[in-house]
Amino acid sequence: MATSDTSTASRVGLALLLAASSFTIMAAASVAPALPDMREAYASVPGVDVKVPLTLTLPGLVIAAAAPLSGLVADRWGRTRLLLAGLLLYAVSGVSGFFAASLEGILIGRAFLGLAVAMIMTTVSVLIIDYSRDIERWRMLGRQASIAGFGGLIFPLVGGLLAVGHWRLSFLLYLLPIFLVVPIYWYVRDVHLLKQGGRNEKDLTHFPVGDFLIAISLGFCGMLVLYAIPLMMPRLLQELGANSAMAFGAAIGIPSCAAGITAFFYSRIRSLFDMQTIASIAFGLMAVSYALISAARQVELAIAFAMIAGVGFGLNTPNLTTWMQSRMPMAWRGRAAGALTSAIFLGQFSAAFVYSRLERHASIGDVFFLVASSCFAVSAVAAAAVAVRWRPDCRVGNRRT
Repeated sequence: MATSDTSTASRVGLALLLAASSFTIMAAASVAPALPDMREAYASVPGVDVKVPLTLTLPGLVIAAAAPLSGLVADRWGRTRLLLAGLLLYAVSGVSGFFAASLEGILIGRAFLGLAVAMIMTTVSVLIIDYSRDIERWRMLGRQASIAGFGGLIFPLVGGLLAVGHWRLSFLLYLLPIFLVVPIYWYVRDVHLLKQGGRNEKDLTHFPVGDFLIAISLGFCGMLVLYAIPLMMPRLLQELGANSAMAFGAAIGIPSCAAGITAFFYSRIRSLFDMQTIASIAFGLMAVSYALISAARQVELAIAFAMIAGVGFGLNTPNLTTWMQSRMPMAWRGRAAGALTSAIFLGQFSAAFVYSRLERHASIGDVFFLVASSCFAVSAVAAAAVAVRWRPDCRVGNRRT
C-alpha cells in the first residue's frame, strides 16, 4: 500500500486526499457571497463593518499561527488521525455559523475553522507525498493545486446560490467533510509510521535547510503577489471605466481558472524542467502579467493580462510543495508542510497592509509595475541559480532534481 500504482487501496486513498484538500478552499470561498446580507442582519452591532469582513479573514490568521504546531503533531501523533480530527472540527466549527445567535459567536466558530483548516492542509499534502512517487507524485500535487484553482471559482457560486434563500444556508456547506471521515479512516494509513515501526525519529543530518528556507520564502512572496489580483484589480478596472460586478468577478475568476488548468498539467511540465527553472518561469510570467496590467488602457486587456499571472500561480503552488517535500526526510514532512502553510497564509494576511500602504504613495498602475519588478527580480535570481548549477564544469556527476 506504499504506492498508488501497485495498490487499489492506495489509489482510493489518494482520491480521498484530493477530495479533502478541496475543503481548504471552501473555508473562505463559500461564505463570501453572504457577507453583504450578514452585514445587514447585524447592522446594529457595534463595529459591524470590521467584524463581518473578519469572518472571512480570521481563519487565515489562525491558519498561519496554528499550521507549524499542526505539522509537529502530524509527525509525532500521526497524519491520518490529525486529518480525521481536522475534518470533524471543520464540520462542527463551520456549520456553527448556521446556529450562532450573535456575530461574536460566528467569529469564534470561524477561529476554530482556521484551526481545522491548518490541520487538514498540513496533513493532506504530506500524505500525498508519502503515498506516491516521482511522476505520479507531481501529478497528484498538480491535481491538488488544480482543485484549489477551480474551487476558488465553484464554491463562491454554490455559496451564493444557497445564500439566495438565506445567508445562513451557505454555512451548511461545511457539513460536507463528514462524508469523508469513514472512507479516510478505512483507506488512508500513516505510511511514515509503518516504515519506522510506529516510531517517528528525528533526522537532523539530512534536513535540507536551504531548500526549506527557499520554499517558505517563495510561498510567502507568491501569495503576496497573488493577492494583488483580488485587492487591486477591481480598483484598476474602475479607473479604466468598468463598474459592473461581472467585470470584477471575471478579473478574479479567470486567473483562478487559468491557475487550475495549468496546475493540472504540472507533472508534464515538471518532467521537462527542474524545480528552480519552474520557479523562474512562474515568477517571470507574473512579472510579465503585472507589467502589462500596469500599462493596460482597456478593461478587456487588463483581464486578459491577468490570465498570464494565473498560469504563473498554477505553476508556483505545486512546485513549492514538490520542492519542499521531495527533499524532506519523511519524519519531518509534517513540520515542513506546516511551515509552508504558515508562510503562505502570512503572505495572504500581509497583502492587505502592503498594498494599502503602497497605494498611498503611488497609483494603482505603479503598484502593479512595482510588483512586476519584484517578480522579475525573483525570477532572475532563480534563473541565475540554474545557470550556475548547470555551467559545464559543474555538470559531472550532477543530476537534474
